[in-house]
Amino acid sequence: MTFSGHVHVNTSQNYHATAPHLEVALDKSRVVATGGVMTTAPIGRITSERMRITVDPKAPDAYVLVFDGAVDLFFKPGG
Repeated sequence: MTFSGHVHVNTSQNYHATAPHLEVALDKSRVVATGGVMTTAPIGRITSERMRITVDPKAPDAYVLVFDGAVDLFFKPGG
């Protein structure tokens, strides 16, 4: 499923991302945000070209969150 516009993604780990384009696999195996991603997180603010959430191959009940493409982390000590 594809979403376009001002798309928001919120995780149970308190990450909040906004991107202009989002693709979601309906089987919950993958979420890909592109077009410039702005994320707030417990550790600070993250900007990147892309963000990907996939199932962890080592722990099928867990997910892996990856930022790539011109990643900047604005770290907030003590998060």
